[in-house]
Amino acid sequence: MSPDPGRTALLLEKMERMDLIGKRVKLSNGQEGPIVHVEYEPPERVALVKTYPESPSPLTRASVDRLSPPHLPYIVEIDI
Repeated sequence: MSPDPGRTALLLEKMERMDLIGKRVKLSNGQEGPIVHVEYEPPERVALVKTYPESPSPLTRASVDRLSPPHLPYIVEIDI
């Protein structure tokens, strides 16, 4: 996983929606899991992350870009 938050933010901004799907991420609230869907277009993208092992699993919404909703947890690490 990418340990530098600044580097992670830059990587996320450069990645396309389809490139993000399937990547394992860690969120600012401590949860982690793979991205299963990305809503919207940059710079307001929201990722749906499978943070629970159950299937079907409730998904956690997470901010991807700087202008994504600030009330959501954001991605702090991404497996590249």
